[in-house]
Amino acid sequence: MIEHQADLGHTMRARLEGAGWTHVSRTSLPVCCVTHPRIEAGELTVDEVLARVLARGRVWISKVTLAGRSALRACVTSRLATPEDIDVLVEELENGLARGL
Repeated sequence: MIEHQADLGHTMRARLEGAGWTHVSRTSLPVCCVTHPRIEAGELTVDEVLARVLARGRVWISKVTLAGRSALRACVTSRLATPEDIDVLVEELENGLARGL
């Protein structure tokens, strides 16, 4: 189970990077704390993206502040999680950004 979650953490990191998200911290745990260039540029805020993602109800993420920098935190906590769940996470984060256009 631990190996499965660690593998999903690697998958999550890679898919978020591939979608243009920037990691604020690195860990071997299945946790990603990310921001996006559009957030960094001030086009929209972490709070706005978070609210949009949570309002859709498909995934649960949270806000975190690390070294004074706001980010979105996603993690794998269920032994039932799959790579398809990671796809949904990335899709929902992208939807959260798109609505800011």
